[in-house]
Amino acid sequence: LGPIRDNLWNRFQATRNSSLRYQYFQGLAAIDGWSDAELLTLLGHTDRHIRVAAIRLLTDRSMVGTTSNMGPMPAQTVSPSSDPIQAASTTTGDNADATESATIPTLGRLPLESYSGLQPASLSTAIASRLIEHASKETDGLVLTYLASAMRHMDHESRWQMALRLAVHHEYKEDRVYPYLIWYGLEPAVASHHANIGDFLTANQIPILDSFVGRRLAIEYTYRPEVLDALISWVTQHSPPT
Repeated sequence: LGPIRDNLWNRFQATRNSSLRYQYFQGLAAIDGWSDAELLTLLGHTDRHIRVAAIRLLTDRSMVGTTSNMGPMPAQTVSPSSDPIQAASTTTGDNADATESATIPTLGRLPLESYSGLQPASLSTAIASRLIEHASKETDGLVLTYLASAMRHMDHESRWQMALRLAVHHEYKEDRVYPYLIWYGLEPAVASHHANIGDFLTANQIPILDSFVGRRLAIEYTYRPEVLDALISWVTQHSPPT
């Protein structure tokens, strides 16, 4: 496949036609002709559709072989659509999967420990860091949406770092997809890494995310009061003197 790869690569580099460029990208992807390093380089491409395609391929590739690491799935759950656009258009940030628990009241949500098996941290730390770095510079709404979708494949600390960079885009606060994709990626990390909540609420420019975080903390308070206590302590320290 070497000659085929070289031919597609040269055509991808040379063409000024965006449709052909995308087809050459997909052709290279079909023969596994992209390295992770090359895909990360494409995050700086001038064509936003190529940037999106690179993000999608990085996240799709990371999922290969991760099923065995996902852990036990909670009983009686309904998996959301794998397509981020469809998922965002058919659900809301306040409508997570529900399951029964004999010991922990869930109030319509899965217990915290159940989330560890729902979305494996399949992206490597190095790739997640590069995506987070790019999110600091990206302004295109379509690309930002796919960066938000990639949060589902990151470890919880990386999700917070990505959310901090995505939530500053107040120009997309009314978008029907963008805020919810940020929330779908962030929710499992709200309780597990609650030390980041204060920084997030300070930087956040999308009001609905404040509401979602508050509701998640209220539910968590039922069986982990220290999570909400930590937030109250942060608010007290950062409130202006009266």
